[in-house]
Amino acid sequence: MSAPYQAEALTYFGRMTAPPSAAYRDAFNWAVWRWKVLGVWPLIKGLWLLSADTAQAGLLSAINDTARDAVVLGVAPTFAALKGFSGFAAGKQLRFPITSAILGSDNVYAFMAGRVAGSAPGGDLVGGPTIPFIISDAGAAGDAGPSTPGHFTLRLAGVYGAGPGAPITRGITATLVGGTKGLLMVSGGTAAADNSGSVGPRSSNYVTRSIDDHPLARLCSYGFLDAAATAAQCRQFTSVLAMLLEQLGALD
Repeated sequence: MSAPYQAEALTYFGRMTAPPSAAYRDAFNWAVWRWKVLGVWPLIKGLWLLSADTAQAGLLSAINDTARDAVVLGVAPTFAALKGFSGFAAGKQLRFPITSAILGSDNVYAFMAGRVAGSAPGGDLVGGPTIPFIISDAGAAGDAGPSTPGHFTLRLAGVYGAGPGAPITRGITATLVGGTKGLLMVSGGTAAADNSGSVGPRSSNYVTRSIDDHPLARLCSYGFLDAAATAAQCRQFTSVLAMLLEQLGALD
């Protein structure tokens, strides 16, 4: 479906050093228009679309708060146009600068989109079946703190008791679009409560973890919705994000 050009999209495109391709321009503009129709655009606290045409564009904050542009830590991970970043490792990281004050509440909706792939339990992947792969600067590098909003963890097959704020996938390899809001787990088209566990306090300055055997095979998007977003709005936002990425072929 075509959509009239959105001012927010045009501002975002203008920040790119190279003009966006028609595929990216139309997909993103459609998504902004749809998010505005659904009333969720004002609720976006952070949005990074790493699956842009260039690495420079992929690091931009898509909601045009320039201070929130993502930054490379060390050497840049591998970038593929309309796919995103891969090849994360120690010294090949991305940071998403956002403060706990901006997020405003521990009940924010933290989401990501991409592909994860882990080695079998007992393999060389940080010594065990639970692997945090996006954490905050203040977050623990190990298993502690997986319930912090914005943290994401891969739990490999056969591991149960996944807590809120941590995994939205179990298995060796998965493609995912979704996240958690408090005890609510959201994916494209679904939202379901997890009545166990608890939610830790939000943090800031989220980073891809510095480990060599990294389970994050590709990162296509990352961000947050305000705590005021309802379960339905989180689900609707995520469905549009998934459609945006499908239009680009980012998840293939």
